[in-house]
Amino acid sequence: MHKKSWFDNHVSTPELRDLEASLRVEKTTPQDTKEPRLYKILERFLA
Repeated sequence: MHKKSWFDNHVSTPELRDLEASLRVEKTTPQDTKEPRLYKILERFLA
């Protein structure tokens, strides 16, 4: 679990498969990079 608050833009993706659930949180790359993309900052198995 993260101990600090997040104040940036993030994309959360819940994933449901049969009886399993997970959550992935991704953040955008810094603006000074050449190619924008998302990178994973958190992934948790929920059930």
